[in-house]
Amino acid sequence: MWEKQRNWWKNSGYGVSRGEKWWWNGEVQESIKRKSRAYKDWKVRHAQGAEELYREEEIDARRRVGMAIGRAAEQMNERLGTREGENDIYKISNLRKRQREDLGKLGVIKDRDGNILYRDEDIKKRWRKYFEQLLNIENENEEMGGSTEVGGNGDGDTG
Repeated sequence: MWEKQRNWWKNSGYGVSRGEKWWWNGEVQESIKRKSRAYKDWKVRHAQGAEELYREEEIDARRRVGMAIGRAAEQMNERLGTREGENDIYKISNLRKRQREDLGKLGVIKDRDGNILYRDEDIKKRWRKYFEQLLNIENENEEMGGSTEVGGNGDGDTG
């Protein structure tokens, strides 16, 4: 079941995990591995001519990534022209809308009685009450006796 769901997500263009990209393919993966090995040869093993090889592999990897993104975009555009693609347009639109939303959105919290608060107004009121209570507590420490003057020689002369 997981494999079926994973394939659906992968083919729909939304990715599976943070590291997996919708345009990622085996060609790009092999190129990135070669670049990584060349980097290790250069930085860790200090191999002769490794820096030049790494630079070549880096250029090759960037070229292959660009080509993969271009091919994937073409396939997505072709798919969007079909009946199935019309539904995907709405999914992509909603996904982009959610990505643009303010990250400060509050979500859901509970009040003092354990009731769940959903509306933004109620949540803001609860946070306001919480911080007012937190920040307006009287100082419970006893007042220190004696003078409140700072400095001086003890006879009231500060100079």
